[in-house]
Amino acid sequence: MQYSLSKIDIDTVEDALGIINQYVDSCTAAFREDHLGKEHYQYFLKSTEKYPSYVVLDEKGKVIGICRLKPFLEMSTFDETAELMYFLNKEYTGKGIGSMLLAELEKEAYARGIRRLIVSISEENHGSQKFHEKHGFVQCGVFHDVGKKFGRYFSIVWMEKEIKTPEVGEA
Repeated sequence: MQYSLSKIDIDTVEDALGIINQYVDSCTAAFREDHLGKEHYQYFLKSTEKYPSYVVLDEKGKVIGICRLKPFLEMSTFDETAELMYFLNKEYTGKGIGSMLLAELEKEAYARGIRRLIVSISEENHGSQKFHEKHGFVQCGVFHDVGKKFGRYFSIVWMEKEIKTPEVGEA
C-alpha cells in the first residue's frame, strides 16, 4: 500500500485531530483527557505555520495519521531543538509508516537548522520507546508520576537524538 504526506490544512485538520482523539480515549499516549474539537482547529493550524506538520494519507486519500515538529521551548536559545509528535490510526501501526514519518521529519528538521530532536512518551507506551531507541534516540530523563489519567498516575519518558548529517538515521 502507498502512503503520502500532505500539509495539514483546514480540510484535513478535523480528521487529524480525530486520530489524536482515538488515543485520548484509550491510553496515555495522548496526555490529554479531553477531546480536541472544532474550537482547537484554528489554534492547531496557527501552531503549524513555523514547523512542518503533515497528515498521512492512504492511497485513497484517507487521513490515517498526523506528524509534526514543534518548538521545544519558545525561546531563540532553543531554536536548534524541536519536539516530535505523531499519531497513526491504530489500524496502521507496525507497517513502517512511523519510520517514514520520522525520516521525513528528520530531513525537514535538518534543513531548518534543527540539530536535536526531543520526544516525550508515556512510560506506559513501551512500543514507542522501543521504536525511538531503534531509530537512534536515547533516554535523557523521566518525570515520575506527573500525569494522571484514567484514575492512575503515569510518568513521562524524555528521549533525544542528535541529527549530525542530512542522511536520515545516521546519528
